[in-house]
Amino acid sequence: MRRLGLGLLLLVMGWAVQAAPAFEEGKDYTLITKPSAMPAGRDVQVQEFFWYGCPHCFHLLPVLDAWSRHQPAYVKLILVPAALTPVWQIDARAFYAAQIRGVVDKTHALIFNSIHQQNHTELVNDIPAIARFYEANGGGAHFADLMNSMVVLGKVNYAAEAARNYAIEGVPSLVIDGKYLVDYHAGEPDRMMKVVDYLVAQEHASKK
Repeated sequence: MRRLGLGLLLLVMGWAVQAAPAFEEGKDYTLITKPSAMPAGRDVQVQEFFWYGCPHCFHLLPVLDAWSRHQPAYVKLILVPAALTPVWQIDARAFYAAQIRGVVDKTHALIFNSIHQQNHTELVNDIPAIARFYEANGGGAHFADLMNSMVVLGKVNYAAEAARNYAIEGVPSLVIDGKYLVDYHAGEPDRMMKVVDYLVAQEHASKK
């Protein structure tokens, strides 16, 4: 009986080792040196830093969308345009203008598809073309004026500062609770989200 019990224990330990994710700091994710303070509570915030012209962000989009639909209520996904260059800031301005007009849920995937599937590359940096796109998809009149407004520019500056503070070098990048950065080092989109799941579970457990 003693040998049987020991054998069963070793078997269970073997299963646990196999089930444990082989995710390593510095390899699969990065510990952010300047972490951001998160709102009080048990929610875990996942920020996706993206650029509409990025093909890797486009390939992550359906995976991230499917992932978000199966998350518990305490996981909060927040989209953040990575406004790190003048070109990236153009689409960042469009994103925040669309957010103000309440059409991001409709236009986010639509503009990705227009650029990467239909080859409408003018939607990356051509402001009149971008304004026409959003106006045709529920964004309302004078969209270019809203893109240039102080409220939108303030949001873009905040997004750029956040990306710099997190030391983001490329997109897509996912930041978990302002502490951990998951980027291309984690691998393909499916594996990236597995690393995110691991870190989300770790953060949620620490808040209980």
